[in-house]
Amino acid sequence: MGPRILIIDDNEADRDLISLYLKKAGFDEIFTAVNGEDGFEVTKQNKPSLVILDVLLPKINGFETARRIQQSMDTIPQFIIISGNQGLLDELKIKENRINACWLKSSNYGGLVKIVKELITH
Repeated sequence: MGPRILIIDDNEADRDLISLYLKKAGFDEIFTAVNGEDGFEVTKQNKPSLVILDVLLPKINGFETARRIQQSMDTIPQFIIISGNQGLLDELKIKENRINACWLKSSNYGGLVKIVKELITH
């Protein structure tokens, strides 16, 4: 059984592409959610070791979602925050919210897979 990975992103195409690249890299326990509230529930049910979440989500944003997950879990997963807008990947917010890594959405999904592998193996 490999690591459990949760992808929280309201953009279906992004969720599908991230899932596809992770599956190609050998990760097979992948869960998805379309917003922060759903992601919080999926986290409680499946206890992922890594959460990839978009900054801009409906209902509650990615930083608040991470904070709620961290406050409710005995074993806190690692977090990668993602965005299509570099300006939203604020370094101070990332540190304040104990986010492990960030990734700017692009066509380089291999870069995201590399970050996932680095976090999973450390």
